[in-house]
Amino acid sequence: MECDVSENDLFDPGNLIFQYTRKQAIADGVLIDLTSSFPSDSRLFTRGLCCTHSVWILIETAAERDRVEVGIYVWDLCWMCFMAVNAVKESHCSEVDFKVCLPIGSPEKQLKLVCSPGDEGEPVLTIMLPDED
Repeated sequence: MECDVSENDLFDPGNLIFQYTRKQAIADGVLIDLTSSFPSDSRLFTRGLCCTHSVWILIETAAERDRVEVGIYVWDLCWMCFMAVNAVKESHCSEVDFKVCLPIGSPEKQLKLVCSPGDEGEPVLTIMLPDED
């Protein structure tokens, strides 16, 4: 069987088998849009900020345990992430590891922030567990 596909044809929309957009992931609950849901808490970031469902479960569980609003932990998450980004600002890396206590006083959890292209090729940010992509 012969396949004649030039490298320019690989990204032609007609050749796509499946596409899952960030917008679809947010609608499905795979990603939680922190920028839209918590604009004052995520205001430190100039790009769209989401977290994975796994990170969201950590936030919800911590807030429920401490009987506080989830926004308190969203702010903590955003602040610790922002501090980590500022510490490596000049390195121009697309992935930054950081730690946060969820709930406060508990052992630190390792997380990462990934900057990647959004649905329109714009830079977007996603907070996730270390083993997530």
